[in-house]
Amino acid sequence: VFACGPLLGGSADQGIANYEAKIAVKNALFLPTHQVDRRTVSQVTHQFAKIGLSETEAQKRYSPSHSQSMVKSWHASSANSAELTTPTPLAKSCKLVCFHQYLVGIHLFGSGAEEIAPLCTTAIGQPIHKLSELMSHTASAQSLSSLIYSAASKASQQHWQAGRWRRDWSENWFN
Repeated sequence: VFACGPLLGGSADQGIANYEAKIAVKNALFLPTHQVDRRTVSQVTHQFAKIGLSETEAQKRYSPSHSQSMVKSWHASSANSAELTTPTPLAKSCKLVCFHQYLVGIHLFGSGAEEIAPLCTTAIGQPIHKLSELMSHTASAQSLSSLIYSAASKASQQHWQAGRWRRDWSENWFN
């Protein structure tokens, strides 16, 4: 007996359920060697995009093997964006979920999320600095790409903060 979708505590999205069902059928007919790769699953609507793992899914997946959680998340938002095309201004928000400085999830909220989601999908599994390089070329003021760039730059700067072993080691080496 195989189950998929919301029966396993997953999403009720039809596309994800079809993906899980295809893998379940392959495992039932052949050797059970296929697994669902949640890093490649994306849910995109007009105002929202979820690519890869959420923060809780990443902690469940990576934290049991580590005593200290290496799953980090960075946020960037424009709470009062000045969109004059709508009667009420819509806030834009971005959340990046990383494991050991590798991007495992992106959450976007705001207008333009569905346009930028395919570009962000290519960055899943890559180091976080690759995303900041990718978004620096497409960033315009008040867009989601600028929020992604600012969140990714926060994540990449975290390596060189005082008290971190990389900065301490490099300062000692140069001294």
